[in-house]
Amino acid sequence: MEIEAAAKRRLADEYDAAQERGEVVGAHDGARKRVPNGNAFATAADVGLSRKQIHEARQVRDAEGEDRCCIPHAAARYIARTAPRELSMSERAIAFVEEFVSENIHAEGYEPEGDHSQAEAFAAQCLASAKAEGITDAEMKDAFEDLTQFMAAAIKTANDDEVDRLASKDDSF
Repeated sequence: MEIEAAAKRRLADEYDAAQERGEVVGAHDGARKRVPNGNAFATAADVGLSRKQIHEARQVRDAEGEDRCCIPHAAARYIARTAPRELSMSERAIAFVEEFVSENIHAEGYEPEGDHSQAEAFAAQCLASAKAEGITDAEMKDAFEDLTQFMAAAIKTANDDEVDRLASKDDSF
């Protein structure tokens, strides 16, 4: 889920940047704007995207922007909310993991390259806590294909967000 959310965030940012640069038409540019040599500006369809895909990507990005402390949880909530029900994702497991991550994973430094022992420990602790709350291993596996990978992404995101926060603080002086 985190990879999908990251891809959607990037898609929204890149598409919006292309609109600002005038490389693709925006919703308010009217039907196919023309450039001086007679060619038309590209549309979402021309670059292989539907307007719905762009809209969903912006929703994921903007949901996270409103809820910075819970990244990647805002994206996970959006994806869980909009995912087709036949995926049978356990919303209870997702909510539990979101809360676990927000309470336990903070910016404490990046894991060394290739070393996921911290993520593995968090995943094991999360599974044990979930079991104590009556959430089965099957529910957890249904909601999170690789909980260790999700925890590793959450650790990285927490640290990235702290670096960004500190950098923007430095820029303000």
